[in-house]
Amino acid sequence: MRDLFFVCDVETDANTPMQGSMLTIGCKVVANSVPMGQSLDGEYYTVPHQYYSRLKRCEGFGGSKDTLEWWAFICAQGGDGAKAYHEAFDYDADRYNPIVAMARFDTWVKTVCPLFGPDINPVFVSSPAAFDFMWVRSYLEYYVGSCVFGHRALDLRSLHLGMDPKIKWSEGLNLGATFLPGTRPKLEHHALHDAEHLADVFVAMMNIRSKGKTK
Repeated sequence: MRDLFFVCDVETDANTPMQGSMLTIGCKVVANSVPMGQSLDGEYYTVPHQYYSRLKRCEGFGGSKDTLEWWAFICAQGGDGAKAYHEAFDYDADRYNPIVAMARFDTWVKTVCPLFGPDINPVFVSSPAAFDFMWVRSYLEYYVGSCVFGHRALDLRSLHLGMDPKIKWSEGLNLGATFLPGTRPKLEHHALHDAEHLADVFVAMMNIRSKGKTK
C-alpha cells in the first residue's frame, strides 16, 4: 500500500462538533515520488488537487462562547482578519448543506487516490490534528456514514517532536516559521489558504526527514 497525504484545515464556530458547526474546509494533496514497491522515501511534493467548501451552520447549535469571541476579535482587526471572518460566516449562494459538502469531499478523496496508483492509503494531515481531524471525522461519520481516512491522521506538531528530540511541544506551534521562514498563508484563517501553507510546511518537513536531518 502507498500513502497519499491530504493536508486539511477547518474553520469552525465552536471547540467541538457537539457545540457548533464546521464553517469551511480546505484540503491540499501531497504525494511522494518513490516508485511503487520501494520502501525508501522519495521526494515529497504538492500536487494540483485541492478541495474547498463553505458549509451551512447546523440548526440548534450556536457555537461556543470562546470561539465566537475569538472570531469577533479577528474581525475587529480589519483587513485580512475581517476578510477571513466574512469568508467563514457570511451567507450567500456559495455555501452548502453539510450533507452535500461532506459527500462531495468524500467523493473527491476517493477520486483523487486512484490517480496515483492502485492500493492508495489516504492519510489525513493537519496541525493540530486533534482539532481538525475530530471535526472532519465526526462530519464524515455523521453525514456520509463512514470516514475515508479511517484512523490515519498525522499531526505536524507531533511529527516535529519526533524529528528533533531537543524541542519542546510549545516550540513546535509555529511550524511555518521553522520550516518555511518568511512565508504565510495568502489569507490566514481561510481554510484552503491555511491548508495550502500547511502542505508546503509538510513537504519541507518530510523532505528534511527523508534525508535524515533535523530542524
